[in-house]
Amino acid sequence: MSQLYTQPDLFLQERIPHKPYCKDFKEAPMLVRSYAAAIKRRYIQVNPPHLRVFMLFDLDYEGAG
Repeated sequence: MSQLYTQPDLFLQERIPHKPYCKDFKEAPMLVRSYAAAIKRRYIQVNPPHLRVFMLFDLDYEGAG
């Protein structure tokens, strides 16, 4: 049975790669940072390399939430 996660669950330290890719702006280069530094960024890698655990969707329309 699949488990549903809330948004805060996605960003627990044990679920994020140890040194995730992250950045603040879409045009900015991807940076590899520690979890403590990356979690403060706007865009962060949530899946470990070579493994897809989560699929995130950004739905920008009325009633999507």
